Amino acid sequence: MATSLTFTSAAFAVATNIAATTANQTILTSNASDRRIYAISQTQTGTTAMTATIFLNNGSANFSIGLGPAAGTVANVTTDIFGNSTLAAIFQKKKDANGVPYFDLPAGWSINVTQSSTSSVNYIVSGETYA
Repeated sequence: MATSLTFTSAAFAVATNIAATTANQTILTSNASDRRIYAISQTQTGTTAMTATIFLNNGSANFSIGLGPAAGTVANVTTDIFGNSTLAAIFQKKKDANGVPYFDLPAGWSINVTQSSTSSVNYIVSGETYA
């Protein structure tokens, strides 16, 4: 096992819109390399109150890691999922040399979400890819 990560590509930012469904949806697809996640946010563009359940997927099964912050009935309010107190127990356990929290997502894993209503929501995930 390697003792360090090697930066192999540019940083990434993935934006996904989920609308009119409560089905499980992928907000960050799997990748052949490990990734370091620095931020996950949601911006509700609809006005229906909802919560989002966040899942880690290992390629064959979803594992619920908790509820994201509840979005209210006001459109265009951005919510920090990564820094939410409920999910910080998973996402913010590690900090880099500068004290910035991150989450290492293994190769082949993805991040999914299920919304409690059909409200339209934008999700943004950003980070770096490693080998």
